[in-house]
Amino acid sequence: MDSAPLNPLAQAAPAAAAVGNLVSGLTVATIASKLKQNSAMKDACSRLLRSHVIRGRLAQQVSAGTWEVEWTLGDSVVKAWHQVRWIINPNNCTIVGANPAPSHILPAGAAAPQGAAPSDAAQNEADDTSSESSESDGDGEAEIDAPMEAVPAVPVAPNDSLCPHGLRWTLENEPISIDAREGSNFTPSMRWKRSESTLPERTPLIYFTHFIPQLWEEKIPYWTSAQLIAKRKAPMDRDEFRTWLGILLATTFAPGRSVKDMWTVQDLGFFPPACTRERHGMSRDRWEAIKSCLTFTPPEPTADLWKCRWLIDTFNDWMDECFSPGYKIVVDESMFEWRGRGDYDIRGLPHKSKVIRKPKGVGLELKNALCVQSGVMLRYEMLEGKAAMANRRFCGPGVNNSTATTLRLVEPWLYKGRHVLGDSWFASVQTALHLKLKGTFFTGMVKTAHREFVKDFIQKEAFDENSARGATVTLTAEKKGVKLIAHGWNEPGKKDKPRKALISTCGVTTDADTANPCGVDGF
Repeated sequence: MDSAPLNPLAQAAPAAAAVGNLVSGLTVATIASKLKQNSAMKDACSRLLRSHVIRGRLAQQVSAGTWEVEWTLGDSVVKAWHQVRWIINPNNCTIVGANPAPSHILPAGAAAPQGAAPSDAAQNEADDTSSESSESDGDGEAEIDAPMEAVPAVPVAPNDSLCPHGLRWTLENEPISIDAREGSNFTPSMRWKRSESTLPERTPLIYFTHFIPQLWEEKIPYWTSAQLIAKRKAPMDRDEFRTWLGILLATTFAPGRSVKDMWTVQDLGFFPPACTRERHGMSRDRWEAIKSCLTFTPPEPTADLWKCRWLIDTFNDWMDECFSPGYKIVVDESMFEWRGRGDYDIRGLPHKSKVIRKPKGVGLELKNALCVQSGVMLRYEMLEGKAAMANRRFCGPGVNNSTATTLRLVEPWLYKGRHVLGDSWFASVQTALHLKLKGTFFTGMVKTAHREFVKDFIQKEAFDENSARGATVTLTAEKKGVKLIAHGWNEPGKKDKPRKALISTCGVTTDADTANPCGVDGF
């Protein structure tokens, strides 16, 4: 039996004709989770797995589009009324609706004319055909949230690049001009403490102290003072802790300089570091003494080898309280250099990551979230190895590590219409889907995590050797009621250079303003 062509414009026929030609006796199939939506079948299917495939037989047509179906459940047969509105073509995974625009049609023999006895070919074809069922009260059409996903009993053509892993993508001939977002009016804003909300003027010092977690100022000086006293040095108070942090921050403005240069009296040329000397009330010896005794963990013994977990967790909690990000949040990673201590030293790094492309490629890798409009870092999460990461929040069946990590990084802003952007470590159909189901949009570049994504079509079929630089292609799909957008961008220049492939749940694909391409909020 020949498959339908990949080009959606090659064949055109009303899909309603394929559905309307169904006859009694044809075999249909669905999965238990779909069948449970029907009130008559809810109790009968209560003990079945959600993914369990159930087969039935069209008994008689009750009205236009409504059929009585005899479902076989073990030794019993249960009858129920269903709206038969979708048929899945086993040859190419095309989903044919009752009233869509012209699309693929079923192969000849898939459905016999209404009123005629089904032929052998029609019956054999029907055995491999799945029909969508939904709840109906008999007085109106039932709403179908999303097409039924392909079940294991339905074969998928291995060479269909528009239906990877059973998810059907449709090539869009016109650009997407309407953004799925209702609005993008979220702007970054400070959540001032009560003592700061009535200040007539806010100096840089006010902003600096506002972002220091209160628990840091309460606990770190107390724990560090215990270490200082043990070395017969003066304890540290909250103000001195702020001064120490301020000097540490100042060292970042002079990369390549050592800390001792902060107190030097020598001429260091045109780009000297912030020369603090004694003017902030802290000598170099005192700053070094505090550094050597700085403590981020309670004195109580613990089995947790991560000495900085409390520091990161309190920062994440505090940022959720003191700052509200804008409508765009980017997720990425950072790296802290490994300084040599490891498994042989209990003070060392419990788990090391190796990322060759990083300037310091061995160390502690952090996944983080950042407000795009303000540049403020919002959250961190340490990478602790596969075993530890597999037990984190949102991990479970059907949710991989990168998707769960993305959900945790933006958890305080889920269901609030934010737009998350991520690189290829985060981006996948799964990530875009789960974020949208939680009221959050996503856009990211797909490279390795391409399950259910049209990577092969974008890389091998959408463009040819004569395609111009900047040529684009857009495809759409729908899963669990979520509209997914795949966008490919041609970038020649090197032989076999991969095209840029994006997955998104919002945005537009119209041409950007050439004078100000970054000013267009789309792809």
